[in-house]
Amino acid sequence: SNFIVLAVPGAYLRSAVKDLVSFLNRDAIVVNVAKSLEPGTNKFMSQVCEEELSKASFKTYFSVMAGGMIAEEVTKHYPIAADVACSNNAIADIVKNLFQTPKFKINVIQDVIGVELAGALKNVVAIGAGIIDGLGYDTSSKAAFVSEAAKEMRNLALQLGAQTQTYDAGSHAWLNDLLTTCFGQSRNRYFGELVGSQIPVRDALSRMEKEKKRSEGYNSFPCFHKLIQEKNIKAPILNIIYGILFEGKAILSINDVFI
Repeated sequence: SNFIVLAVPGAYLRSAVKDLVSFLNRDAIVVNVAKSLEPGTNKFMSQVCEEELSKASFKTYFSVMAGGMIAEEVTKHYPIAADVACSNNAIADIVKNLFQTPKFKINVIQDVIGVELAGALKNVVAIGAGIIDGLGYDTSSKAAFVSEAAKEMRNLALQLGAQTQTYDAGSHAWLNDLLTTCFGQSRNRYFGELVGSQIPVRDALSRMEKEKKRSEGYNSFPCFHKLIQEKNIKAPILNIIYGILFEGKAILSINDVFI
C-alpha cells in the first residue's frame, strides 16, 4: 500500500503497525489520527510508529492529522478543518492534497509532537468539561473550566516538546479540536458527563462499551500523570481529575474540579 490511515486506539497501535509493515510499499506514507499515548510506555504515537516502521527494509514516512472532526458530523459532509504535521513538508503536502476537499480544509505544519499532544490533551480537558456538564453547570462555568484547563495543558505540551505556534488560536489541532470535543457530542465529554452525574467510573466505562463508544482520554490519563511526576511538571487540574477517575475521590461541585 502507498497510503495507510491509522485510526487505532493507542493501546493497540503498535500491534497494528507490526501487522502492516509487510504490506507497505517503498516510500509509503502513514497518516495517524489516533489521539493518545501508548499505555505502559507513555510513548507518543509517532515514537511507536517509527519504532515499528523502522523494521521495514525501506523508507516510509509518518504524518499525523488532527482537528475537530466528530465522526457523525463528518459523515454529513459538514465543513471541517484539520492540521497535518510531518517532518517532511513535501510529504505533508501530499497528505493535504489527498484529503483536502471543498468542505475539508487542511493546514500543513511540521510540529508532529505538538499535534499529537494537542489531540491527546484536549481529551483530558474534554473529560473535565463533561464532568462540569454532569454536575449540572451551564456554559459559562464550563467555559471557565476549559479556559483554565487549556492553559495548563498548553504549558504541559510545551514542556514535553511541542512548538508554541501549534497552540495558537488558529490551530485546528488544538483550539478547533478542543472546542469541538468540549462543547460537542464527543465521546470523551460524554464519559466525563456520566462521571459527573455520579455514575461510578467502571459503570460509565461499561455503559459506553455497550454503546460501542470508547474514551481514549481515560486511557491517556495514567500516561500523562506518570509523565508529569517524572518530569516534575505542575498540572493541578490534571491531578484532580486523575484522582476522581483513578483514586475514587468524591466530586460534589465545580470547586472539586478546578476552583
